[in-house]
Amino acid sequence: MHRVLVIDDNPDILVVINTFLNIHDISTRGVSDGREVLDEIESFKPDLLLLDVKLGDLDGRAICKQLKSNVNTSHLPVILFSALDNIDDSMKECGMVDFITKPFDLNELIATIKKHIPPKITHEQIENKVKQILVDKLGVNETDCTDSSWIKKDLDANLIELSEVISNCEKHFRIKKLDVYLKGDITVAELVNVIEGLVIGDAD
Repeated sequence: MHRVLVIDDNPDILVVINTFLNIHDISTRGVSDGREVLDEIESFKPDLLLLDVKLGDLDGRAICKQLKSNVNTSHLPVILFSALDNIDDSMKECGMVDFITKPFDLNELIATIKKHIPPKITHEQIENKVKQILVDKLGVNETDCTDSSWIKKDLDANLIELSEVISNCEKHFRIKKLDVYLKGDITVAELVNVIEGLVIGDAD
């Protein structure tokens, strides 16, 4: 299920949007304080942000610009919405992917979100990419890189090479602290499962 973080200081709007998106099988979390955005991104791991331009004493355009300048959040698509009915240069320059005018049509809202929300990565895609990284970075024969292959045993990776594999996996899948979940020897299949858990936010 896709995840959308909704940021608006009006609790009524948060309820309406959250309820409507939930009906369309989109998981949501509402935030009323723009100062909490980074923490909520870290814990909720959204696929897209729906961000109000006016957030009390904060400006959604400034928040969007900060997110786009942060390497950990720059990949997230941000849709701005506002009672303003025109898109000025400050909105275009902040890095948003789209703009919706309040009051908005809910069908237009869902259509805009679906237009920009990134597709969910599959287990097979994660598996193929991990094996590609192992082959490229460790020089492993592709035919020998099976699900049951051991990263440290059969593949005989030294610490520098393994560190490079971890770094490449973190960069490609936009995850952090992968090494924390790799205890001792691990198979390719186990590595794929750990990455999948981190990508969808379910790793223990």
